[in-house]
Amino acid sequence: MRIALFCFGFIVLSITGKAQITEDFSDGDFCSDPEWAGCESFFRVNDDLQLQSDAEGADTAYLVTEMAGFEAEEWRFWVKLGFSPSANNYARFYLFCDSDRPDESLNGVFIQLGEAGSGDAVKLYRKKGTNLSLICSGTEGLISSSFSLFIKVKRYPGHWEVFVSEDGSLFYKDSEADDEDDDPYGYLGLYCQFTKSNSKKFYFDDIYCG
Repeated sequence: MRIALFCFGFIVLSITGKAQITEDFSDGDFCSDPEWAGCESFFRVNDDLQLQSDAEGADTAYLVTEMAGFEAEEWRFWVKLGFSPSANNYARFYLFCDSDRPDESLNGVFIQLGEAGSGDAVKLYRKKGTNLSLICSGTEGLISSSFSLFIKVKRYPGHWEVFVSEDGSLFYKDSEADDEDDDPYGYLGLYCQFTKSNSKKFYFDDIYCG
């Protein structure tokens, strides 16, 4: 009986241990545990153990990691953009998508950080192929200039909630909306579009999905 209970407990721990993604880049790279792939040469882990963009000119860059088939209910991450976001300089955090190429046509849901004009808000979008539909939008002007922010997204059956925090301890609800119910799948991803002057000013850390 003790052997059976031990084996059962080991199986449960093994399953729950894999049912999440955590990444704080404290190992100094993004090559393992979890493994990120994509435009690896456009990113580096800086001296503060944060993932930082490291391109030389105007371009787009992305990294993805597999979600390993578990059903996520919460995502958290820290992001810093060292410039005023715009239509040419913005970031996306893909909660999930069905392609390892977030620069192409895909199906998924992402947080958008940056847009044209000065009313930039933290926005949650759904993408189907090349078509985008807004799920919910937060406080207007919150990210209209350079910023650093902790963001948390909660998924319930048919409902989304987006929270933000300046210090990572006290979150407040920034937006919410009902939406079609679907299962997260495929890949977790980061996507950046930038001009030359901002090619090294994207930062990410403390990523959690589970």
